[in-house]
Amino acid sequence: MEYKDTDTIDTQIEEYFQIGQKLNISRLLADDNESYPSYVKDINGNSIFIDIPSKFGVRIPIYKDDIVEITVLTKNCAFMGDSIVLSVESGKIDGLWISLPEVLEKVQRRNFKRWEIKFPLKICIMNEDKIVEEFNGECFDISGSGIAVSSKYKIPHNKDLMVKLNYKDLNVNLKTKFIHMRYDIVKKAYVAGLKFVDIERKVTDKIHKLGVLYELELRRKGLI
Repeated sequence: MEYKDTDTIDTQIEEYFQIGQKLNISRLLADDNESYPSYVKDINGNSIFIDIPSKFGVRIPIYKDDIVEITVLTKNCAFMGDSIVLSVESGKIDGLWISLPEVLEKVQRRNFKRWEIKFPLKICIMNEDKIVEEFNGECFDISGSGIAVSSKYKIPHNKDLMVKLNYKDLNVNLKTKFIHMRYDIVKKAYVAGLKFVDIERKVTDKIHKLGVLYELELRRKGLI
């Protein structure tokens, strides 16, 4: 389906939940502030049946009437909403029945955090919107508002810069502004912090989705 390009969804919310849909679950009243991967296993009217979140193979304690925050990963972005745990099922099929959220809100730029996702990229020095020099680099970490890049090349602080990203479904050239630089003695490379300039909302949404999926994969592997 085509998802609405809006910040708030308060109708047809059930369309955002399909069997197999990936979710991220947080316990609102817990002290850990962590989120855990899950997915939709079944749908029944205004409630959905989801996989019980776990960490390192141990189930996260969630009980009837708990309030959980869910993040729904769509094609281009992510939405968040609150649900009530209706029941906890165990037996042949384990899971949680939770209510559909009354409202879904698109994750805003201020919610973007920084992920240490590594992938190769191109760093370009610009002059009057033309590339005058291009060299290889690597993403050190990335967020919806900026990126840290590492390179053997000392990145000039007084030039217009652009990064070429071609990783999974993130295929875009982004203008950046130099913020800071340091030398990483372990990598033996320069690491420069760059701020995105005039980045489109749909691109920040893609970066956020990429980061959430990356974090979910680490959790499944027990690495975080």
